[in-house]
Amino acid sequence: MMEVLDNFLPYQDFESIRKYLIDIIQWKYQPYKVTNGSNENDVDNYQFEHEFYFQQSWNGHFQYGMSPDFETIVPILNKINFLALHKVKANLEPLKSKRFFSDFHYDWADSIENPIPSSKMTTAIYYINTCDGYTEFEDGTKTQCVANRLIKFPSNIKHRGVSQIDNRLKTVINLNYFTP
Repeated sequence: MMEVLDNFLPYQDFESIRKYLIDIIQWKYQPYKVTNGSNENDVDNYQFEHEFYFQQSWNGHFQYGMSPDFETIVPILNKINFLALHKVKANLEPLKSKRFFSDFHYDWADSIENPIPSSKMTTAIYYINTCDGYTEFEDGTKTQCVANRLIKFPSNIKHRGVSQIDNRLKTVINLNYFTP
């Protein structure tokens, strides 16, 4: 169900992505980590993000977008088996006043708005730097943030991000994609 892949990319590809995310890319401030979460007013509930790719449908209107920086993530995309992308975004979480636990959430769940079964969507998290932050699953399983590690799991599994307290940054790339 869950798969952890260490040393996911060759060092040169990993280092190119890491450098681009830390030194070049433009980040957008997000005043929350999970939309409609229970801790929206917590001062530590924020991050910066960069959307590489998204698609969405609102009231029958289909929309998609792609960052001019999309080519940065091609080495990752070349190694995952996907039919179509749904969303790819990078998250940068600065050091907070305390460890922050986002709400448990699904990246994709079966609903009227999401007619494609969640069993066909995969979530992958690619860790850019090593820190003591982690991804926690509702069953208590934790995956530590280790640079060049990719974890993938069905998108209908509840999980949450947990911030770091040992490093100024926690940087990850989140991918949601449809699988064969």
